[in-house]
Formats: sequence, structure tokens, C-alpha cells
Amino acid sequence: MILKRTSILLLISMILAVLEMTVNPEFHLGRIFLVVSSILLVAGALWFVKDNYRIAPKAEKIKK
Repeated sequence: MILKRTSILLLISMILAVLEMTVNPEFHLGRIFLVVSSILLVAGALWFVKDNYRIAPKAEKIKK
């Protein structure tokens, strides 16, 4: 559920950043949305890795 909400927030933030930067690049709100979307992208990637990370057992050595 958190990943879904974060993905939606990331998408909205990226769309707003693109809109604000194309309308007026000097306006600070577009840069703020760009920073927020970057932080959410990194956080989402870390959550994905944390949820799917498994430590594989060490392979046994084959005795000859």
C-alpha cells in the first residue's frame, strides 16, 4: 500500500515539476517538485530492494 501511494505521489510530483519548469523555469515551485520527486524515486527504490532482498544460503562445496 505504501509503495502504491508513493508511486502515485511520485507521478503527480513529476508531472507538476515538468509543467512548472516548462511554463516558467525561474519559478521555484517546479524545482521544489523536482527535488521531491527525486527523493521519492530514491526512497521507492530503497523500499523495493528492502522488500525483495533475501540472503541466499552459501553453496556447499563439492567434495571430490
